[in-house]
Amino acid sequence: MDIEAFEELLAQWHNHGIDRLRKEMRAFADEHDWNELLGVSDKKEFARRSLFLYRHFVQASYQTNHRTQLAAFEKGCYVYRSGNCPCEGHAELDGVVVPADHNFWKDALPPNDWDCDCDVSGARSISGAARLGGDPEKPISDFQPARRFQANHIPSLTDALLHVSGKDVADV
Repeated sequence: MDIEAFEELLAQWHNHGIDRLRKEMRAFADEHDWNELLGVSDKKEFARRSLFLYRHFVQASYQTNHRTQLAAFEKGCYVYRSGNCPCEGHAELDGVVVPADHNFWKDALPPNDWDCDCDVSGARSISGAARLGGDPEKPISDFQPARRFQANHIPSLTDALLHVSGKDVADV
């Protein structure tokens, strides 16, 4: 499995739009015998898989940089912002205000599930968090992220590829 070459392809072409990226992915699939893995023979399935992989790559890149920013800029607390994702339990976290050094963030810092587009905003104080739309009185739920996302692990491109294709590592 030539995952490094595929990751390079995504890094090189993701800023050129999804249509150009799909063209490059088709060529890659032919060259590396990934047609079944990417679902190239089924137009609808290929569109779904390529969009999923594109979103995963862009979101993982964004979140890696965002986490670095949050760690470098000392904040008093973070406000969880639920996105439009279909992820279980995320909507109930929307607006929760939690101290930046709280253990909650070990597993809850987004992305914490497939297709998660949630985010956090930092604030220097509880009143600042409230101005950002946070609810300091809202209790922290017993949220548990998907197993692959625990301990703030952003799944690899291999994980995403296997997830979207419905395959297991042994199948590839």
